[in-house]
Amino acid sequence: MDQNNAQGDGAVHRIVCQLPSFWKDNPDYWFRNAESNFHISNITAPTTKYHYVVRSLDQAAVRELTDILDDDALRTNYEEFKKKLLRHLRSLAGANVPDKMLRTLWADKLPATVQTCLAPHPTMVLDELTVIADSVFDVVKMQRSSQT
Repeated sequence: MDQNNAQGDGAVHRIVCQLPSFWKDNPDYWFRNAESNFHISNITAPTTKYHYVVRSLDQAAVRELTDILDDDALRTNYEEFKKKLLRHLRSLAGANVPDKMLRTLWADKLPATVQTCLAPHPTMVLDELTVIADSVFDVVKMQRSSQT
């Protein structure tokens, strides 16, 4: 829960989380930093995480990410948002960044269940892995929604 009411007085107390500007040259470590800030601030709601990440983007990044930011479904699905953001950064990097590095950066952002399903495919092309990851993520999401 992103709000804290330890006093029990009915008042709503906001937790402030300050993220640095997004590091386009090192998104993996930026997301690690962001996740640490979320943890320290007790921020667990995907929508809140999404908005903190968007707030940290500069004007150029917002322009580059318009398609992702305009996708309303990603506002409530933080993990999918991170995945699409990394995919977009890969398209911007082109041939300048090795697939192995991008694969590591991307995989670190996935939920543990998806990472486990991808582990047996260490040599698969990244584009093919993203298709599998999407399918696994959809199945996990359906399973979770059917349990509630």
